Amino acid sequence: MEKAGGLYTLPITAESFMRARFIILFVLATGSHMHFIPQNASSDVSHPGKQAELANIALKQQIGLGEVNKSEITALLSTQQYDAIESAYVTLYRHFKRDVRYERSLRQAYMLFAPREGISIEDLDLWVATTASDVAYAARGAYKARLGFDVRGGKTIDKTPRQRIEDMHRYHTDAFKDLQMAIEKNPGLMPAYVDLIWISTASSIPITPREALDMAIHHDNRTYYARRAYVDVLHPKWGGSFRQMSDFAKGSLKYIHLNPRLWSLQGMAYAYRAMDYDEEADYTNAISMYSAALAFGDDVTLLKNRAAVYYKSGNIGKAEADYRRVLYYHPTDSTAVAFSLPGGLDRLKYDLRESTYVSPSICEMHIKRYAIVTVEHGVDWLKKRPDGGRVVIYNNIAKIERMLEGLGFAYVERSKVVAIAGTEGRSVSATNPRYLQEVGRKSGADAVIVATIPAMGRDHSKGVYFEDIKIKALSVATGAVAWESKLEGTVPAKQEEYEHTLLLDSIERKLYNLLERILRTRIACKRVEGP
Repeated sequence: MEKAGGLYTLPITAESFMRARFIILFVLATGSHMHFIPQNASSDVSHPGKQAELANIALKQQIGLGEVNKSEITALLSTQQYDAIESAYVTLYRHFKRDVRYERSLRQAYMLFAPREGISIEDLDLWVATTASDVAYAARGAYKARLGFDVRGGKTIDKTPRQRIEDMHRYHTDAFKDLQMAIEKNPGLMPAYVDLIWISTASSIPITPREALDMAIHHDNRTYYARRAYVDVLHPKWGGSFRQMSDFAKGSLKYIHLNPRLWSLQGMAYAYRAMDYDEEADYTNAISMYSAALAFGDDVTLLKNRAAVYYKSGNIGKAEADYRRVLYYHPTDSTAVAFSLPGGLDRLKYDLRESTYVSPSICEMHIKRYAIVTVEHGVDWLKKRPDGGRVVIYNNIAKIERMLEGLGFAYVERSKVVAIAGTEGRSVSATNPRYLQEVGRKSGADAVIVATIPAMGRDHSKGVYFEDIKIKALSVATGAVAWESKLEGTVPAKQEEYEHTLLLDSIERKLYNLLERILRTRIACKRVEGP
């Protein structure tokens, strides 16, 4: 194996041979199959609403259809009962060959083989050595594909140690060999192609994502999940574009009479835009993009994402409606169950504390417009997850902006403050009043706001989630403190019932609402003025 450009690759002669062998074997492995055609399938794409409805019906029919039991499969693997595992998987595959609605369950069945699911690589090695079946090879290939991504981690390439990148490539090279064997034994095994698409995007292996997709479609043009994986890897972060995602999705519509869910692929470009807006706490655009995505058909993950954005933006009613829609597909989803009931998180018992100071001279400061210069955090686990830290910061800025609106004050647009401060609004030292005053003057503000989040997370011993916020406003004219507050909140909640990000977000929302009520009663001299 040679190293080129920092990536492990096979020598060119071996790579060419393996690629050609793989494709030739695939092309030869064709045959005629009688497939179940969904009764609700239609090739008429001139009625978008009808196609979205058909996609929703197909999704509802797929969920729970022929699913394997995770705990049973894990137990059978650890006790070396390979015949029982393979019997279950072969049966599920045969169902899929007759009925495309089983593809979701088939895909999920192979997703069980992952390090995070408590599966042992030693057990998988023994399974392959014992039966050498397509199921065993596909299972171990899926495991090594996920192991490679786990070893790499989620940080950007410039912040990821070289050794981790090399380890990922090593695992993915091994995964390719296993997945290749699985497909040679069973060319119609769609989950193997999905994993090939992903590892060929991240690592240098003897096949490209497009080649893996073409092989999958050539053998079974009904597949949704191979196409969905390919749409995902067309994301700009992988070198693609939103336009390419949309064009590919539209190109897949010629097979929609075989699988109504293909219509929903058109929403993925909008969904990824929505995720970007969500990370920036631009909730208006995030909701707009999620809604555009869901117009092409429901997706449980996207419904939960939009519900979370609705909740963070204060639109509790629409959040609850989205969670009720999730329950239509997944009646036992714990998060949806908890949030779909009227009141949602507000039914929990929050313990909120505040210590707020308002300057006796605040009326003489004539504050009408604020600039939110910086929000920082000192949370260790967020330092290890910079993307998560950025989301927390943007979410807090958005809540402070809503608080100021509620109090009748104007605020400087975030982009203008960032341009003046030369930062993303999260790294300016809050201990330099002169610099903060200068930023405030240049932005046309009467006061600047700085905030820190010294602690947030979950106390496992007490079974509570908690967050602390320190926030203060300084007069641009004098540098004096206009007001400042220390906010602390906790809420007891079971982790399995609520998503931790929503619990922490709910604490923030209640703390800022509390501060708004306090400031409204203590700042009686304010005058509303437009931005």
